[in-house]
Amino acid sequence: MKIKIEPFDTLFFRSGHPFRKGQDTYTGVQFPPLPSVFYGALRTLYFSRHPDEIELAHTPDDPTKNLEINLISIYCEEWIYFNTPNDVVTENGECGDAFILDLQQRGSLGYSNYPLEYYLINKKENFERPENCFYSLESLEEYLRNEEEILLIDASEIITTEPKIGLQRINTTHTSDEGALYTYDLLRFKSNCGFLIDFTGLELPDEGILKLGGEGKASRFRVIKDDYKIYPDMPDLNDTNIIKLVFITPAIFKKGWIPDWIDETTWEGEFEGVHMKLIAVSMGRPIAIHGYDIKKRMPKPSLKAVPCGSVYYFKIMEGDLTRLQNFHGKSWLQGKFKNYAKQGFGIGLIGKEQVK
Repeated sequence: MKIKIEPFDTLFFRSGHPFRKGQDTYTGVQFPPLPSVFYGALRTLYFSRHPDEIELAHTPDDPTKNLEINLISIYCEEWIYFNTPNDVVTENGECGDAFILDLQQRGSLGYSNYPLEYYLINKKENFERPENCFYSLESLEEYLRNEEEILLIDASEIITTEPKIGLQRINTTHTSDEGALYTYDLLRFKSNCGFLIDFTGLELPDEGILKLGGEGKASRFRVIKDDYKIYPDMPDLNDTNIIKLVFITPAIFKKGWIPDWIDETTWEGEFEGVHMKLIAVSMGRPIAIHGYDIKKRMPKPSLKAVPCGSVYYFKIMEGDLTRLQNFHGKSWLQGKFKNYAKQGFGIGLIGKEQVK
């Protein structure tokens, strides 16, 4: 089932960075929000319509246990957008024409504890990694085909931020608490813009209202037709032995940034029968995965995750690449954190690469 979610008002998605009373005065924003935000919103929507079943949550009879999120993206009008991969640069870091970094063998580039065989090199002057930019679905397909130049749009064309001041109150007296003044940013989508979610395992009416974000603001959702294209096509991999894996949602691995199937001494491993070697990585700072358990009424344990937009380059050593087609646009999580795949974590897209 595919739905569009269009907020009526501003939204707030707090980041997982520590926020200490009396020490911090600004709480950061996580955008795009974690997949668990939508997973929780859909489950909450179901239980709000079936309150007599709330006691079944997190039990073998949980009516939402089959819910699985397959895609999270942003839409505006009829266009679909994704976050920018981490291996592209633009002039002065501004949105516009983007270029993919060159993959080159490490060689002797000075001392570094970087352990992989290849670096990603920026040969263009005054070109930096962009911030607050998005790829359209069409541009993302061009990127996956490793085309020379791709266009990025500015996030301000879709969403704007509005600062707000918050003040914690003492519950017993309803007066302001000393040292509890803080600021945070609210997000406002432009008209006819919002989130697009693809999921299975849960039936919803054709349209309705759900709560979304830290302040539980109301948003309208509506089901869209099944033939509406929302996934970028996977390129033909017959003429390359190097692929890139782009995570469009955060990924959680037991070895930190290293995928579970990769041996950290040889940097080789096998995924679904395909033997591959990790040769390069381009990623941002880890983010915190957090949440709130509505049944236990307490915060969930915090985890570190590889941020969306991170790119992993693999050399194919042996195996049939067609076996990976089933994981284009699917979660690549395994082992200990495989249960997070249902929530939409670790969704990856496969692209091609040529060593220059």
